[in-house]
Amino acid sequence: MNSVIQLRPHQDHAVSMMIKHDKGIICAVTGAGKTLIGVFDTMKQFEQEEDQTVVVVAPRLMLANQLSHEYLEFITNASVFHCHSGDTIHQSSTNPSVIRKWVHNTPGHKLIFTTYHSLHRLIESDIEIDTAHLDEAHNSVQKNFFPFVEKLSEISKRFYSYTATPKYSSQFNKPGMNWGRVYGQMIVNISAPEMISGGFIVPPQILAQEIKSDRDKEFASERDCMTLLDTILNEDNMQKVLVAAPNTKVLIRMLAETEFMTEVQSYGYEVLWITSKYGSFINNQKVTREEFFNTLKT
Repeated sequence: MNSVIQLRPHQDHAVSMMIKHDKGIICAVTGAGKTLIGVFDTMKQFEQEEDQTVVVVAPRLMLANQLSHEYLEFITNASVFHCHSGDTIHQSSTNPSVIRKWVHNTPGHKLIFTTYHSLHRLIESDIEIDTAHLDEAHNSVQKNFFPFVEKLSEISKRFYSYTATPKYSSQFNKPGMNWGRVYGQMIVNISAPEMISGGFIVPPQILAQEIKSDRDKEFASERDCMTLLDTILNEDNMQKVLVAAPNTKVLIRMLAETEFMTEVQSYGYEVLWITSKYGSFINNQKVTREEFFNTLKT
């Protein structure tokens, strides 16, 4: 197994704690490799002779597909199903009867990916679940998700929540990740200083640039374009650039109404962009999320 996945010491410790605890919170800073912990645990579960059903819950459609891709890089001995409304190359449905029929009629180990939005459909299917992995678990305490997360915790034989920012509650009627009967205790806490001292992540270096003019709505897209071009084309070490927009409208206006795409492509940049509303694109060509993330990783 270790010849396939080489775990770092903090990941190996997390896996050993999951062996000791059937329920718990894995709190780990971004960059600690939380997904690989879940992958390794699932691989260990799928070594059993008895068929296992493992559920992975994500906050968004594209993350569910990304997790599916990452799990299946290492897992080859399980059938895969997606319970959400997004596009996927795998069999999928949000119909509880279809989910139940698939589980009952599919021999061997089973790996199911869903979102918090569709989790209630999975719960309604009334299937047996051996292990549940909740990604970005701070989302799970939202009032429209929590009742089904609580039920998932109740029916799963093993239940683990992964997050860098656990959400707690001091109110008896407002759920938080400190509700031990649902989430268990914190069994792993991987801090940023620990990761930095181990050489696994580097401390962030922040360089703030103040723009000395107003950003009015009428010319906002042009301003966004010029600001980005000034930074991308004039700063050093800008081979890979991540641009985060406050919402889809702002992003689309800049891409569609300005010369940003043409300009950066003339300097040799490939432009990849993705939103939940319009899907994923590579240089203005619409692609599947699978192809998008494969290209991004490459």
